[in-house]
Amino acid sequence: MEGATALSSLRDPSTARLMSLAPQHGLAIPVLSDVETNCSYQPNSALIYQLCRVLVERGLADGAHWKEAGRAALPFASRAVQRMLDNVWDSRLDEFVKYSLEIKDELGEDEQKLGVRGRLTAMVDTQMSGYLKIGPALDRLEQECPGLGTAFYRLLQSSLARWIRVYDHTAAGYYEENLREMMEQDDPENEEAYEFPQVENAIPLYLREKDHDETHVERALLRRFRSGACGDWIERLLRVHRISRLRVRHERVGDYYDDPPLPSLLVVFREHDAIEACFDAEAQYFYEVSHEPIFAVPFAVESSQECDAAIRSITAFFRLNTELFELIEVLNKLCSV
Repeated sequence: MEGATALSSLRDPSTARLMSLAPQHGLAIPVLSDVETNCSYQPNSALIYQLCRVLVERGLADGAHWKEAGRAALPFASRAVQRMLDNVWDSRLDEFVKYSLEIKDELGEDEQKLGVRGRLTAMVDTQMSGYLKIGPALDRLEQECPGLGTAFYRLLQSSLARWIRVYDHTAAGYYEENLREMMEQDDPENEEAYEFPQVENAIPLYLREKDHDETHVERALLRRFRSGACGDWIERLLRVHRISRLRVRHERVGDYYDDPPLPSLLVVFREHDAIEACFDAEAQYFYEVSHEPIFAVPFAVESSQECDAAIRSITAFFRLNTELFELIEVLNKLCSV
C-alpha cells in the first residue's frame, strides 16, 4: 500500500518534482524579466531618430534626457524642443494665447505637391486667440500728436502680417461683405433676417480719413515720440517690428488644409464693437474643418543648414509673440483703468 502511494505521487504532475539531468554550470541562463516584450511601429522612424541626433548635436538634449524619456524617440524630441522654447516663451503668456508646437513626419497624399516629402515639418497651431482692445491707446496717441495713433496701428498690422493671422477690422469687413452678398442671392422675403454689423462705424475717424503712409514714414514718426508719455508702448512695438523683419523660413502648406489658419489675435477698437461681433459669428464655425497651421517650417533632417534655419525660425516666432503679448498686456491694462 505504501509502495502504491509512492508510485502514484510520482505519476501525479501536481506533486512530481522536475529535475535537470545536466550538471550545474557556472554560466546560468539570463533572466528575461528585464527584457522588453513589446514594440511599436513609428512611420518614418529614421527621420525621428535623425532629429534626436540633431538635437543632441545642437546641445538641446543629452544622454540624461534620453533616459528620462524612456529611450523613446518622440518623447525625447518633444521634450528637447519644449526646453528650447522655454528659453524664449514666458509660460505666463499662456493666459493670452494657447500655442502648441508639433513636429510632423508626414502630410498625407499632398506631400509631393507641398515639397515636404522625406522632410519633417515643424508646425505651430493655436487653441485660443489673443485679445487686444486697442482703441483707448490709439486715442491717447492721437492726443499726443495727430497721426501718431494711425502710425502705431499701421505698423502693428504690417509687423504681424507675415507671422500670424490677425482678425481685425479688415477681416470683419470681409465678413460683412460676404454677408451682404448672401442676402442679395437670397429670397427677398428673407432680407429682414439679416443683421449687418456696420464695421465702418466701429473704425475711429482718424484711421478712416488718413491715407496709408509708407512703413518707414510711420517708423520715423513713432521714433520721434519714444521719450514721450507713450514711449513705453512705442518702444515695445518697435521691438516687435524689428523681430518681424528677420529673414526666416516659413512656408505655406494650405493645399493640405480646408481653411486658412485660425486667428492668433483678435484686435478690436472697443469692447463688444462690430469687429468683435463678426469674430463671434465666424468663430462658431472655426473647428468644423481642418485648418492650416499658423506657422510651418519644413526641413531636411540630414541638412545641418536647414535644421539650424528651422530652429532660428521657430525661436524667432516665439520671441516675436512674447514681445507682442507683453505689449498687449500693457495696452489692455490701460483700457481697464
